[in-house]
Amino acid sequence: MNFVRAVTQIDLQRKITQVFLYRLTPAKAGKFTIPSVTMSSGGKTLTSPPLAFEVHDVSELIPIPTGISGHTVLAGLFPAKTTLYPGEQCPLVLKIYAPQRMHLSGWGMPEPIKKNCLAWRFSLPPLHELSQVHINGIAHVAARYSTTLSGISPGPATFGPSKLRLIVRQRIIDPRLGSRITDTPVPLTLPALDFNIRPFPPGAPADFNGAVGRFDIDAQCEKLSLRENESTEVTLRVTGSGNLETLKAPVLSRNTWKIIDTAKITRGTERRDISGTVTFRQIIRPHGTPNNIPAYSFSYFNPDQQSYHTLTTPAIPVSVTPMASNNGSSATSAQNGTADNIDTPPEEMRSILGFIDHPQTSAKPSFPGAIPKSWHIAPALICLLILGIPLTRKIRSARMQSPDHQRKHEAIKKLATATDTRTFYRRAGRFIDQYLTPTQADNPSQQHIQQILADRDALCFQPEGTELDPIEPDSKNAIIKLLKQASKLTLCLLLFFSITSAAEALVRPDADPTSATSSDQATTARDAWKSGQYQQAIDLYRQAYPDPANTPADILYNIGNCHHRLDQPGRAALAWQRALAADPTHRKARKNLRFVEMEQGAQAPVYPRWKLLLTRVPPHLYQLGFYASLWLIAIVTLSLICLKLRPVALTLSIIVLVITPVVATLSGVACHHYPDNHTFAPLEAQAVTLEKTTLYTEAHRQEKDPRTIPAASLLRILATRGPWIHVQTTGGENGWVPSQAIERVRP
Repeated sequence: MNFVRAVTQIDLQRKITQVFLYRLTPAKAGKFTIPSVTMSSGGKTLTSPPLAFEVHDVSELIPIPTGISGHTVLAGLFPAKTTLYPGEQCPLVLKIYAPQRMHLSGWGMPEPIKKNCLAWRFSLPPLHELSQVHINGIAHVAARYSTTLSGISPGPATFGPSKLRLIVRQRIIDPRLGSRITDTPVPLTLPALDFNIRPFPPGAPADFNGAVGRFDIDAQCEKLSLRENESTEVTLRVTGSGNLETLKAPVLSRNTWKIIDTAKITRGTERRDISGTVTFRQIIRPHGTPNNIPAYSFSYFNPDQQSYHTLTTPAIPVSVTPMASNNGSSATSAQNGTADNIDTPPEEMRSILGFIDHPQTSAKPSFPGAIPKSWHIAPALICLLILGIPLTRKIRSARMQSPDHQRKHEAIKKLATATDTRTFYRRAGRFIDQYLTPTQADNPSQQHIQQILADRDALCFQPEGTELDPIEPDSKNAIIKLLKQASKLTLCLLLFFSITSAAEALVRPDADPTSATSSDQATTARDAWKSGQYQQAIDLYRQAYPDPANTPADILYNIGNCHHRLDQPGRAALAWQRALAADPTHRKARKNLRFVEMEQGAQAPVYPRWKLLLTRVPPHLYQLGFYASLWLIAIVTLSLICLKLRPVALTLSIIVLVITPVVATLSGVACHHYPDNHTFAPLEAQAVTLEKTTLYTEAHRQEKDPRTIPAASLLRILATRGPWIHVQTTGGENGWVPSQAIERVRP
């Protein structure tokens, strides 16, 4: 071991680190340990951990021909063990030694075939960690690949063979371009490695779930005072070395608490590491009023000692207050008759408003006293009726027949009553002479009329007593029809009145094929709520309504109540925000949202006092006043234009025409400035923090004093960069948060 040099490093926090580099040259094969190094600094004694390493003989490397200039690559797979237990994690190192004269320009990724085993993808060797070594007098470049291997079930296991592609840089002679440098891939096949997976010995504890390694556990709970049937969250941490990625949460030793949900926090790139910490978040609810959270137990198998071990945590004392009912109000409030209701201000509420047992499952507004949109049909029909009065007069005036028109009609009727041929043609000729102009008769398009006159002259101007053949009925009808068309007696008036059908289309709701299924899901979710299965109720609602943008407001409100019972204030606020986006008049969602924002200290828009006064009137009344005023202006204006009003009606119409624009303006201003979050950001850019998160100045976690944002806070999304989102708070602060910490109001 030879000293190389000393390096001084300064990190972002201006902390100085002194690094001493040594070069280690092994003398022979075997396992070695560098003992601990002890030194004193600042009055403290510092001791480094011992460093164990193994030196392999060159004969363990397997030569693999490359086919390029006779070069041979040496490869070796070096596992920490070859006999494992199911789930046991085993470090595996792949060493590749390529002759330096091959001029490698790239190292590929091994792709092994795995049988009865699992392994992470190999980590690429960093270029700065490539080393040089002389083997058998030839200079080689050494690369180190590493992964973690684990067995699946008892029996033989095989890792490999593996395919690996190296990139060799060569100089070739091109007949046209001359000498040039090119990169050539060299495929290699690495040997396989055999393992033996042993079964677990008998005598496993009842709560053993396949944990293999050496571990320690810890349980913490921040919310120690709660009401009966109210949930709390326990944070469970498992620290140690072993199969951390497949671990299951520790188990409660007694059934005095009901487990609502257990979530495992996904680790990042450290999932590859054998050593580390796994965190579980468990939502639990008490059965009755226990005075503590019982101990958690965790059993694991130690492969080095070949024995089972069971760890337990100490009990966590809690205070549970009895409740008289499950409607979200405390027992004290119920006894005093002061239970929270829809008229209770958020500042005076003791808990959120209760569950809606019979939610509105359609897209119609669910607020009490709401008027459906079909009411617009009534003023529209009134406007059409007013417009129809002068239109009817015009049509009636146009349909009045002139004396000449009446005479034409009588002549046609008289023509139709003729029975003999001579009389019929005489009357037809007289009709043409009297009622058809010469221009019409001389028009080339009226050749049939000229033929009628010719037939009249031939048949009628004959001696008395000459018998004529009777005219055919078809010919008679054709001539009468021709004369009607020529004199424009036939008026083809096609009037289509679709007001009734249009009104029916507006009033009649669209058929919803899933209404019955949604109603059944809502009933089942209500039963799950009453039995305390809050997560199951959420799942049922989401199965019935998978798209939050098309979910009724009442359903979203109930989902928010379920999340609140699961002690998830951020997700509860998100559901209530979506309920207000679906129906801004949902008073219960607005009050619950405000209650949770004050409870969590969340950042929310602050409105001036005059805007808060608008909330004393339901917003649908402002909308009704605005649209009703517009319709009234249209009706009065049409009445003044189309009708002849009497003096009293005329005076009232003028008064209404002066007042209604003022009412429409005030109602429109109230609708626009009603305290909704659209004044802070568009709905597409709104997001809610799901939990307490950190606001970073830059898109990384290397900040000394980052800012904190409480759960249930409203944010404005400015930009997205990979796993980071640039946001703005309601207080005007800008920063970056991890994407998994927030969720959009409109997905």
